[in-house]
This record gives sequence, C-alpha cells and structure tokens, in this order.
Amino acid sequence: MKLTETFNELSLVLNQYRAYWHFVPFDVLSHSDWPWQNDELNQWLEQIDSGLVKAIDSDYDLQKQYFAGYFPKLFELLDSISVAPMLSKRENISAQLNSDFKKGIGQRKWQQICLLSQGLAELKLPVTEWCAGKGHLGRVLARQHNQAVVSIEWQQPLCQKGTELAEKFELDQRFIHANVLKDTRTLISKNQHVVALHACGDLHLNLLSRVAQVKPERLTLSPCCYHLTQAQTYQPQSELGQSSDLKIDKSILKLAIKAQLAPDDKVTQDRRNAVARRLAYQAIRADITGEQSYRSLPSLNKSILTCEFSDFVKWALSHQTIQISDEQFNQLDFNYYLNIGHQLAFKAQKLELVRHLFRRALELWLVMDKALYLGELGYQVSLNEFCKPDITPRNLLIEAHL
Repeated sequence: MKLTETFNELSLVLNQYRAYWHFVPFDVLSHSDWPWQNDELNQWLEQIDSGLVKAIDSDYDLQKQYFAGYFPKLFELLDSISVAPMLSKRENISAQLNSDFKKGIGQRKWQQICLLSQGLAELKLPVTEWCAGKGHLGRVLARQHNQAVVSIEWQQPLCQKGTELAEKFELDQRFIHANVLKDTRTLISKNQHVVALHACGDLHLNLLSRVAQVKPERLTLSPCCYHLTQAQTYQPQSELGQSSDLKIDKSILKLAIKAQLAPDDKVTQDRRNAVARRLAYQAIRADITGEQSYRSLPSLNKSILTCEFSDFVKWALSHQTIQISDEQFNQLDFNYYLNIGHQLAFKAQKLELVRHLFRRALELWLVMDKALYLGELGYQVSLNEFCKPDITPRNLLIEAHL
C-alpha cells in the first residue's frame, strides 16, 4: 500500500463528505431537518424500515448497494484500499500450550494474542509490553519466542497477578508498575522491541512520543479508542496529517471504533429502548426548561433502564437538578413523550447508518497518520490486519523497524 497516496485520498474524501459524518446524532435531533443538504437521500431515509437499517448497517455489500450512488468516491476508495492480512510465520501456539495458560482470557482475546504472536517474525530483541494489563500477550511472546519480556502496567493488582502467572509458568517476564501518562522514567530503550495491543488514545500517543525520543529498534502497535484523549481536537502526528485540511473533533473520534461485533437481537432491543428513554426524557426537559440542546446522562444500570418510565424521568430530573412541582410532574403525558423518544431513536439510528459508512475510512486515516509519522522518524513501516474482523474489528497493526 502507498501510504502517502492513500492517506491524501482519504483526507480528500472525508473532507468532501464531512457533513455526513462529522456530527453527533443526539446533538442534531432537536432540528427537524437532516444535517446535510441532499433531498434524494433524505426522502429515501424517511421511508426505509428498521429491518433494512439493521441489515445495511452490518453488511458492506449492502452499504455499497444502497449508498454508492450517493457517495461514489467513498466506495471507490474503500474498494481500492487493500490491507494485507498478517501471515502466520509459525505453528499454532494455542495448540502448544496447556489450558492453564489461557485460563481467564476471553476466547476472542486469546485468538487475537495468538494470531499476533504467530504473525511476528522471530523476536531477536528483549520485548517491552506497553499497557500490559496482566501481561497475557507478554507471556505468550516470552514462551513462543523465548525472549525476556518487561510488561508495563499502571494498575498494581494487575502487575501482581501478572507476576504470579509469569512465575507459575517459569517465564522471563517482569512487571513495571507505572502510569505511562505521568511517569517520567524512560521505560523503553533503543535495544528493544516494543509491543502494544489495543493501546487506547493518549496511551498510544504517549508511546509514539517516547519512540521519537528513544528510537527502539522495533515497534508493533495496534491502536484503539482514539477518543480517549485530553485534546479537544485530534492532533495529527505526521507532517502530512498536520498539513491536511481535515480537522476532527474529539467527540467524533469514537466513530472510528463504531464497527463492533454484531450484538444479538435482545441486546439490540435493549439498547434501542435505552436510547428511546433518554430521548423521551430530553423532550420533557426541553419542554420544562426551554433548552433544546441535548444534555447527556451517565451510563445507567439495568434497574434504571427497566423501571417505570415515570421513575426514570424522576431520577433524570433529580440527577440534572431540574426541579418541578409534584402537580407539574403528574400532569406529564409519559406515553406521549415515550412515543416521541422512539421516533427520535429511529431517526438517530438512520443518522448513524449514514455515519457508519465512514467509520473504516476514518480509522484508516487515523492509523495511517501514525504509520506515516513513524516513517518520518526513519522507520521502515508496514500496515497489516493481524486477524479477521469477526475476531476484533480493531484488527489494524503497524509494524516498524529501523
């Protein structure tokens, strides 16, 4: 893949169609119009049913079938981008390890770890595992590649558990307890291979900053959760990204990880009902206060989401310190507002359907920005998929070596 050329093309396409993805659905639902100017698309969206929305949202071929006419340059570009799969360079390690070795690791996480380890060329340098958790990946690398591993993790209990597991399996793996966002120690050195699987937001940006200072011989990085950052707008790493006209607000970055493994029907229905309740409450709050803009509520436990809607409204008003009299509360037509909530939730679903067309393009742009930055530092860089998306949609992997 020609990273520079592809990155520039992604910048152009994302900018051209910016109105269709650079917004938060809940923020625009208070407006009767769609957030873009496209009468033909709007009319089609108005008449489609929920079954078709769900089918299209999880199927690229259907997305292309229904939307290529509206966004031809997007689909032409996505079809032209080929990210090669990471080829296995050794035997299946999962079959070589006893069941105790993967105890406590989810099936998909275990698959990700094994496929990543199997796809790496022989490790000839000591390994540093960045943001390691219990060091599951580090243990596999230590066993399969017979290398010393240092695992860096900020939660002390996880360091302790990881140390116990390393001792149990007699591995050359030690843990460093450190908050990488605050710790001023070097933590990595030149003669190392640094590995980070699904390092989130500022955690992988901090790693890139340290890589620029120290220049370790080799880096393997799978970034994730780009929105978990302090900056209010995305700060491009590469010179090409910094010179791009594409500016991305922090609130939009979460779109890049919207591609998830398909939930079952019950989870989907529960999520839809939760959204409808939030939006129904928003309509009540707007009528009480006159404030039309959406105001978020925190993540809620199931008891709040399944109680009587009137109790949910009472809780939400209290949480946002909005006071009304008992008489005013009792006069609210909760069925009326709940119906509004379901209508708005369906429109939000359609808005997300359009936004989701751009999630892979946005994630590729974000990952390529980091790959280009490493190239500017003097690294030889490759971009691959280390597993299939049904194992994890966060399957992009940057490999860099001096």
